[in-house]
Amino acid sequence: MTRRGLAALLITVWLVALALLARRELWHPAGERFAEAALALPPGATHFTVQLGDAQIGYASSTVDTLIDTLRVLEYVVLDVPVLGEVQRTEARTEISLSRTLALRDFTATLRGTDTHFTATGHVEGDSVLEFTLEGDASRSVRRARSRRIATASCSRKGHG
Repeated sequence: MTRRGLAALLITVWLVALALLARRELWHPAGERFAEAALALPPGATHFTVQLGDAQIGYASSTVDTLIDTLRVLEYVVLDVPVLGEVQRTEARTEISLSRTLALRDFTATLRGTDTHFTATGHVEGDSVLEFTLEGDASRSVRRARSRRIATASCSRKGHG
């Protein structure tokens, strides 16, 4: 092998190694990026007032609890809404459990009003089946949904503050 051929081989090997290094460092799988982001998510609680015009009509809170292998997100809203001369209280509570890669594990959402009570619960089986139950004042419905992959809805803290 000539010097020119050896130099070309060394440069080619070096470029391939550089490309592999760049790929490893720059292009991480989405699950890995989510896991890194979840580890950086600090636990905390944020409280809000809810206003209609200048009047406070309720309050809300958002809590993120970071456990060893789970993130738990709690949202709670209470509104005292004036309707036809009366004040009606409505409460909404949502609890979502996520894995450290931000994959949905289970959820519970409850809405209570003066004449209304509604609850939705669900859990994920594997990575493609969501089983959920909807319960109202007088009815109950159980459903199973199959997807290629269950994605979480926006549970980021954007817009808070």
